[in-house]
Amino acid sequence: MGDGLAYRGRAMTRQFQPAVTDLRRAIDGLSGRTREAMLEGIECEAVITGGYMDNDGGVCPMLAAHRQGARANFVLFAGAWDHFTGVDGLSITRRATPRELGALVAQLEESLQSEGPLSDLAAAIADHKALARARRDPGPWSDLAAAIADHQVLARARREREASGVGLDWLHGGDDAPVVEPQRSLALA
Repeated sequence: MGDGLAYRGRAMTRQFQPAVTDLRRAIDGLSGRTREAMLEGIECEAVITGGYMDNDGGVCPMLAAHRQGARANFVLFAGAWDHFTGVDGLSITRRATPRELGALVAQLEESLQSEGPLSDLAAAIADHKALARARRDPGPWSDLAAAIADHQVLARARREREASGVGLDWLHGGDDAPVVEPQRSLALA
């Protein structure tokens, strides 16, 4: 099932089914975010096969995903992609054909759809990540005074806990705290 292209006298005809199975296994090994970023990257980048990037601005699917914010390094995908496109072992870099890109997009979409509903742990992780993103980007000084006040309350409570843990809870300055006069240093007398 080659695309009719030949490189160095070697026709790019491979058994399609094992190559697409290997590609799917490699795709399933990627995180969901990486697969989504790869789909986004394929839409806005010229995708190549056989290398990381070429001299004409083409990039491999993993670099396209990286440029869309995914931070992953999955060597198994690169090998499966090159095997699927028939360039593994040929030392060439070329643009991916529309058929190859169509198959990659279909496999990425099927892989994302097959994940099904999130497990409780995955949902908790997703909630945590959303809260962390919201904390990192609260908007321009949206509630700085409240954040400072919360921090001060928490810091005060932490110091009180630590002081009571070592027997210095009288230092917190409550009504029943003993009054301690500062002592003059003998060196200054």
